[in-house]
Amino acid sequence: MSTLELLGNRRLVEEIIAYIEQAEHQSIPFRDYMNMCLYQEETGYYMNAESKIGKGGDFYTSSSIGSLMGQMLAARFAQYVRENRGIQPPTITEWGSGTGKLALQILDELYDVYPDVYNQITYYLIDASPYHQELQHELLHTHVHRVRFVDAKSWWEMPPLHNAIIFSNELLDAFPIHLLRKFNGQYHEVNVSYDPKVSQFIEELHAIPEGGELAIYLEQYQINGAEGHTLEINLAADSWIRRIGAKLHSGMLVTIDYGDDSSELFADHRHQGTLMCYYQHLAHHNPYIHIGEQDITSHINFSSCIQAGKESGFTSYSYQTQRQFLIDQGILTKLQDHSSTDPFHPIVKSNRAIRQLLIGDTMGELFKVLIQHRRR
Repeated sequence: MSTLELLGNRRLVEEIIAYIEQAEHQSIPFRDYMNMCLYQEETGYYMNAESKIGKGGDFYTSSSIGSLMGQMLAARFAQYVRENRGIQPPTITEWGSGTGKLALQILDELYDVYPDVYNQITYYLIDASPYHQELQHELLHTHVHRVRFVDAKSWWEMPPLHNAIIFSNELLDAFPIHLLRKFNGQYHEVNVSYDPKVSQFIEELHAIPEGGELAIYLEQYQINGAEGHTLEINLAADSWIRRIGAKLHSGMLVTIDYGDDSSELFADHRHQGTLMCYYQHLAHHNPYIHIGEQDITSHINFSSCIQAGKESGFTSYSYQTQRQFLIDQGILTKLQDHSSTDPFHPIVKSNRAIRQLLIGDTMGELFKVLIQHRRR
């Protein structure tokens, strides 16, 4: 095995090196490096034909734990549609729809429990991964008359949406981020270069331009950690929310992800930031190995998401833990009495899934649900 293959997908590693060699000072912002690792055509992590979610992948999502998350979202969506009937038929758009498993859970629940809503809606799925798109087509064949598979460009070109629901589940955490580190009393942006002598990607610190987006962000959220403080700034998430706000004439944006408000996210105990990598269900902090073969994520600054929503016309919002959202939607009513000792009994499995969603691995508290409304 060659040295480059030890770093990860050899073709992707070579593409990143070539891009770095053509760049000014032969280094690129970490944001560009992360973007290539995840979204480079054919070779990026989300663009290859390897399993990513579930037992055979690198991580689990809430839709991997039974069908309860889909059922609770369906209940919330049905409530919104019933309360906001308009001239245009209602639409639901799922960004970052992955394998289509969550969409199936939602559509099955709407069909079974809320048929009046199911018969009205059009459900759009948007995912950058060709591999995921194939899985979605196979999985959702029973709802073919309700679903539409579209790419992001086509969706943005659609007319403004009225009384629409747009949602994402673990999407924004995988947007490429700017990585910053404090050095000699000042925050610098982390750039990535390649050292052929050691056959490794290495980090360089570059000064942040005064008056630029990163400097404004640091000032806006009063970020001033100790020497060596590392943090992530997700400008792409804010930009996405602003674009949604401009697109949405009226409706609801639901963002589910792990993260916190700015006071917690940039507190002293977060000195090393929140950047995480996931490879075959092992979590670690090194984005310079398993290139193209591992997920790279960071926690979402929900304070910034809320602010971006206000700036783009959202008129109200609610922000709560996933645990509280699920309780509000009635997940506890799904608990059932039983006497079975069989761990695979349907009731036992359902009760276990409820406990895992609410308290298992801190999922219920770590994940947040931000619902932003726009009314015109």
